[in-house]
Amino acid sequence: MKAKAAVKRIIETLKDVYPDALCSLQYAKDYELLFAVRLSA
Repeated sequence: MKAKAAVKRIIETLKDVYPDALCSLQYAKDYELLFAVRLSA
């Protein structure tokens, strides 16, 4: 399986398993989300 197809399949599976998932981290810019995820782990 090619990488893009694998990623697409994973994303579709996650959407099926968690249809109402929300991101509780607050951010205004993409890099802020990156740092918030790293700091929350």
